[in-house]
Amino acid sequence: MSLQIQLKKSAVSQKQPFASDLAVGELALNYNADGPFLTCKDTAGNVRKLNNVWVGATAPTAPSAGDLWLDTSSATPVLKVYKDAITTWVGATSVPLATTTVFGTVRLASAADVTNGTSGKVVDAAQLQSKVAAEISSALNASPTTIQDLTVSNNATITGNLTVNGTTTTIDTTNLLVEDKNIEMGVVATPTDTTADGGGITLRGTTNKTINWVNATGAWTSSERFSYPLGTAAAPTITFTGDPNTGIYSPGADQLAISTNGTGRLFVGANGSVGIGLASTNDTLLAYEATDPAIRVTDATVNAYYAVSSSSQLAQLNVSSAHPLRIMTSGSERLRITSDGKLGVGTSLPDALLTVNGVGAHGLGSAAAPSFAFTGDLNTGIYSPGANQLAISTNGTGRLFVDSIGRVGIGKTPVYELDVAGSILIPNTQALRGLSSTNADFRILTVGADDNLYLGGNEAGSNESIVFRANDSERMRLDSSGRLGLGTSSPSSPLTIRTASGNDAQVEFSGANAGRGLKISTGSATLADALVIYDAQTSTGEHQFKVNGSDAVRITNAGRVGIGTTSPLRLFTAVDSANSIVARIESGQSSSWCQFAASGNGTASRIGSPDGSATASLAFITNDTERARIDSSGRLLVGTSTSVLNGSSVAGKIQVADNVAAAIVSLGTWTANANGSVLVLGKSRSTTPGSYSIVSSGDLLGSLRYTADDGTDLATQAASIECYVDGTPGANDMPGRLVFSTTANGASSPTERIRVSSFGQVNTYSTDSSLILRNSNAAGTTYAFIAGIHSATGTVSGGTVSFRVYNNGDVQNTNNSYGPISSDERLKQDIVDAGTQWDDIKAVRLTKFRYKNDPTGELQLGPIAQELEQVSPGLITRRSASEDEIADPSNDLVDGDEVLSFKASILYMKAVKALQEAMERIETLEAEVAALKAS
Repeated sequence: MSLQIQLKKSAVSQKQPFASDLAVGELALNYNADGPFLTCKDTAGNVRKLNNVWVGATAPTAPSAGDLWLDTSSATPVLKVYKDAITTWVGATSVPLATTTVFGTVRLASAADVTNGTSGKVVDAAQLQSKVAAEISSALNASPTTIQDLTVSNNATITGNLTVNGTTTTIDTTNLLVEDKNIEMGVVATPTDTTADGGGITLRGTTNKTINWVNATGAWTSSERFSYPLGTAAAPTITFTGDPNTGIYSPGADQLAISTNGTGRLFVGANGSVGIGLASTNDTLLAYEATDPAIRVTDATVNAYYAVSSSSQLAQLNVSSAHPLRIMTSGSERLRITSDGKLGVGTSLPDALLTVNGVGAHGLGSAAAPSFAFTGDLNTGIYSPGANQLAISTNGTGRLFVDSIGRVGIGKTPVYELDVAGSILIPNTQALRGLSSTNADFRILTVGADDNLYLGGNEAGSNESIVFRANDSERMRLDSSGRLGLGTSSPSSPLTIRTASGNDAQVEFSGANAGRGLKISTGSATLADALVIYDAQTSTGEHQFKVNGSDAVRITNAGRVGIGTTSPLRLFTAVDSANSIVARIESGQSSSWCQFAASGNGTASRIGSPDGSATASLAFITNDTERARIDSSGRLLVGTSTSVLNGSSVAGKIQVADNVAAAIVSLGTWTANANGSVLVLGKSRSTTPGSYSIVSSGDLLGSLRYTADDGTDLATQAASIECYVDGTPGANDMPGRLVFSTTANGASSPTERIRVSSFGQVNTYSTDSSLILRNSNAAGTTYAFIAGIHSATGTVSGGTVSFRVYNNGDVQNTNNSYGPISSDERLKQDIVDAGTQWDDIKAVRLTKFRYKNDPTGELQLGPIAQELEQVSPGLITRRSASEDEIADPSNDLVDGDEVLSFKASILYMKAVKALQEAMERIETLEAEVAALKAS
């Protein structure tokens, strides 16, 4: 049969392995010069010496029962035998040192030889035991007795004190009974905390169970948990010296309680509920007291406290002294009750019994039950009939209504700006009055003392006029001198009708004959000199406005108005063949508008100039609200009339703002093809639009910037996306890169975070975790976080997968090759051989486990970081627990905890070093075994 030898070795003097160090049949060699020997683990699991003779002047430190030691410390060597029931060596015989090799037979000592101590013979174990027992019995009868070497195989009783002077005392019994009360350890000449450091009790097992005193922490440290009886409130499990009815106990399974003076005070239930004074079954926190319970929070000076209490069956939230009560959310104060009882919502300085800073929302209410009513009169107040409407009711009936566009109705829902159901009573000598732009009071409608109705006018000496407007334009004016003007706001005669030339005009009405219906002339009877001719003789009659006999304006029988043309193609057509500016709309007011409205629609859209300056803007108004404006600087402002600096020192040419909803710019494409909407940002170094000058590498081609109001302006950016020229451009050659930037907390400008180069390289920069990948699928090898593909032809085409990181953490590559970026000797210094790793690798405990957040997942293989730290602290890494780990209820982590891991690649290198050491020992043993077999 083949012979297989397993071998371990040690050069430490007299060191031999434990049973747990060897496999059955495995050899261990101690090759120290003071006494080499072989040991082997037998089938019973015991470690046996194969050559059990020690030679030397010093006693072996770890002998086994039956070992022989040739003591050469004196001139006459002595052969001694070891019995492990005691820690001394028993002299077996005196043997002179041989100067030559002795060959021959071994002589066994007879009983007489043993009794007489004859030398030169080998003693039978039974005879030696009998002799030693007799010697011990004789020695024990003497007092005092000092025993150098003693082995007792049966019971031994020592009536006096027993002192053992040795390095190690081993008691191989199942039970150790101590009749007296105390066991003292660390008894030295001068005991200190330093001499006590590390002392304790060790119970050996698969892993050692220890209780040790650690001087550095000033505490006892145990490797295992402690189990206590449940205890009661009157007799808690954990108490304090001199106070046996105060401490910690358990009222039942999965429960914990604290008692004082024999009564339970604080209870923690199995579901995490906490009870003060009474165990809680459903409430997260329960505070109980038979009378007037309270929870009080106070500061260190005890000048103020805040209490939640129940007194006389009333729940109370109380604040002592002259301090306010505040309610906060998200770190901001939302509601405050001051010490004098004022309630503030949205303000910390209420100046009335109720002060609300901001928008308050109430139910719509009704006329019979308004939202805002008055004490004792609940059907009189303010309510809302519907969205964007307001009303006032008295005695349960709506009286005054304001609709969504500001119209006011009295006794009815308004249709006009002021709509009254019923009469408006103006008493005798009283007036309906208004205010001028200078806040001067003037009369609109007056009932005189003579019961006549007077329109307009004011006290004597005023200069007000009565103006008649139609379609938002002045049509007629009666000035303060009594002059009536049509077509003019400055009549110069009792009746002034003014044409474009400004000359006085006459009005003529003809009879029913065949003449012209209306004729306005310069005073000449000649028809050719007429300025306006209206012909109503036939259905083809037209309005013609002529100047010097030529058509200036014509209104056709189809109702079309032509200026500069006799054939208008649309309802209004203006033609000017001599000038590029065809029309001008000018108002004598501060603004000038052109209105557009559908038939029957009272609300008109407008385009015009909102101001009368030389640098007037062009504004666009719908539903009486300005929607867009092109200001005097050529900027298009949508949703605002004011240009702002938003993320740039230069105002944007197009600005969109909204104070009601989000300001959204939308591009949409509706075509039956693959084309979509396009937003193009372009750049040229030419200073003339339409001409071209090539850009340079590094030029910014376009930017998307994200800004927010920081309390002062919108100039500070929170993030940006920018495109730059990334190389030397040429004809039909434009290399570009994208740069994504964000602004860190506390910073005032963005920092580049991601760069995509012209050749597709992606670079990132972060002051925290650079890349976090999340996957909704369960852990496994079906889905990957990362896949590396080489020889690709595009972002989604071609190539071969060479690297994958799956969502269960597995990492695979095609050639199974991993390593450092560089191991070149030319890049290294301080190169020395690594020290021994034998003991570190031997002490590493490999475990199988599953992670708590994946309790049914695959079993993992690896060490426990906390255990590995005790073996090799340099392997351990630490990081702060992530938000996800803290939020996971399966983990025992809280905010501020550290999570431990280890440097697996370094552990592998240590294992390689330990393997080299093992190979060296194996090779040595193989050589020694070969030599033994050869001899």
